[in-house]
Amino acid sequence: MSAAEFEPCVKGNTLALLIQEAQAALKQGTVFQQALRSLSSGLQELVKHRSLANEWYPVSYYSELAELLCAQAAVGREAYLRELGVKDFARLQRASTYRQLEYLTHLEAQRSLHTKLHDSKLITSFMSSIFNFSRWAPAPDPKSPKHMVIQVTDARHIPEAFRFLTEGFQTAMNRTIKPEARAVRSERPSPDLIIFRANGPKPIRGT
Repeated sequence: MSAAEFEPCVKGNTLALLIQEAQAALKQGTVFQQALRSLSSGLQELVKHRSLANEWYPVSYYSELAELLCAQAAVGREAYLRELGVKDFARLQRASTYRQLEYLTHLEAQRSLHTKLHDSKLITSFMSSIFNFSRWAPAPDPKSPKHMVIQVTDARHIPEAFRFLTEGFQTAMNRTIKPEARAVRSERPSPDLIIFRANGPKPIRGT
């Protein structure tokens, strides 16, 4: 049996963005080899040689590398991770890795809640393939039933860094459908539950 059946893991394609950022930071001199030596030996090898898109890797690698990158960021931790989320959305759209992201281009901004729930189930289905744990699903917002949230259950092992990065990713995804959509923000009421809501700031006009 593979290691993925025994420990929380993340797909290599998701880890790839952080590896690319680390490699770029090494070239620019914002991250030094000495800092990389603090990482797990297996993760050091991935930074040198890259991950395999469909392989499973310990989710702890994601946390380690994200925290290293956050430490060298010129902006605040959460803002930096949200920017990475926007970058990751663009990366996956260009690569046409997930047909769910291509589906976004066919959606209209004005849809009923029922239609939005149906569309969101399809779009978020790929999120469940990122980890070998957790369940992602849209649902009416318990605080405002006319609006929708994305609920993540079995989320105990999802890194906090991934939560903030996903805020940026979902914001970029929503603004593909509706350019003036509010930014996505999240809360973690318990270790095992994450809720994403589009209740953040609207985009600055002209950006």
